[in-house]
Amino acid sequence: MARLRQRAATIELVGDKALRKALEGFRVSVQKRIMREAVTAALRPIAKEAKRLVPTRFRFLKKSLGTKVKTYGEVVWGAVGARTGERWWGTVRGQTVKPHKYAHAVELGTKTARPHPFLRPALDSRRATSLAKFRATVAKRIPIEVAKARAKAGARR
Repeated sequence: MARLRQRAATIELVGDKALRKALEGFRVSVQKRIMREAVTAALRPIAKEAKRLVPTRFRFLKKSLGTKVKTYGEVVWGAVGARTGERWWGTVRGQTVKPHKYAHAVELGTKTARPHPFLRPALDSRRATSLAKFRATVAKRIPIEVAKARAKAGARR
């Protein structure tokens, strides 16, 4: 299920009862660790496609695109967008270019410049791939965490 807001698109994991049920057996900290890894894996194809779709003249924007995954309480949140920081800045004709300051204008356009969407089409085209990667990562991590828990329990005896 996807909900669209004015400038952001979200993907919520609705359904997939088997994965949810498997995750419920773990402590919250383990659930968050599994989810962070899965969200990171799911965002990579979207970021890669977004970089491919950025018009060539915005080379610093292309270079600055990346992913960010954060945890707020029990919610794991991820985003694809222009990263901030001097590492991603560039210089064009003697002026400093900061891609995070103009990425929204490229995506959505302005009064005088037409839009060159790259994030929304990347999300739309890679949605199925991302969800598959998410599910695969969660399914791969669950046995690893079970083995860790068993080893930890065995060490306590």
